[in-house]
Amino acid sequence: MLGGLEQQRGVNALDQEWMKELRQRHTTASYLVNVAERVNSENSEAIDLLPYLTKPRDFNLYIPPNLLLLAGDPDLQELDRHLHSMANKAGITWNQHRNFVELHLSLQKSLQLLKQGLTTNLVVFIDTNPAFTAYTAIGICAAKKIITPVKADDYSKIAAKSMISLIYGPSGLASSFAQQASLTNNPQGPIITLPKIQLIIANQLTSYQGAAKAYRAMSGAICNQLYEIYRQRREVFAPKDCADLAAFDRSFFTEVH
Repeated sequence: MLGGLEQQRGVNALDQEWMKELRQRHTTASYLVNVAERVNSENSEAIDLLPYLTKPRDFNLYIPPNLLLLAGDPDLQELDRHLHSMANKAGITWNQHRNFVELHLSLQKSLQLLKQGLTTNLVVFIDTNPAFTAYTAIGICAAKKIITPVKADDYSKIAAKSMISLIYGPSGLASSFAQQASLTNNPQGPIITLPKIQLIIANQLTSYQGAAKAYRAMSGAICNQLYEIYRQRREVFAPKDCADLAAFDRSFFTEVH
């Protein structure tokens, strides 16, 4: 978005940003540092996202002027340890429960604040880490729909099933919020509405024309697996009525060749 390798515009822009002191950057890490500080100080006000956003149009004239970017940051991995520690401190007191909820709802609240200041519709795409990090969980809690890319391999087949377990399973996000509410004897406390699975995108790109037969077979296996989950847990998928595997394939799967 920032120009990529063309005249090194994108590379130079990111290098200059990352050389700044962490709290002065226009990046995800700088925003999350502010989130962590507010949660620890028991300040529940939404954080204004605008100071952390970059306008790609300033670097790349091919990008439309109404697009804003909250850029990634190489310090996210280190920051994740701190956020993970904060999330795991949730316990049986109301303050601990409040901190747990506020941490996970931080981006959602910031996006709501951003939307209030706009006169046009706001569409947000949250590109998360494939690993289920603390900041991935924060991104998921701010989303309304989940679009999952998968490759035609066994790893993606396992990962697609694990994703559902980590978000909606017995030890996933949904259960964590419900458990915290029950532990604090506050079942009507702040509970998050997690996003629904909207679309699975199967990447079948090869250096040859068309999709490889092996790729198509593996994508079919992933589709079959998710259809069985859909039959058991329709509530985690977008409300589409799929009577059989073929209907599920048409409604939830698409391929990139």
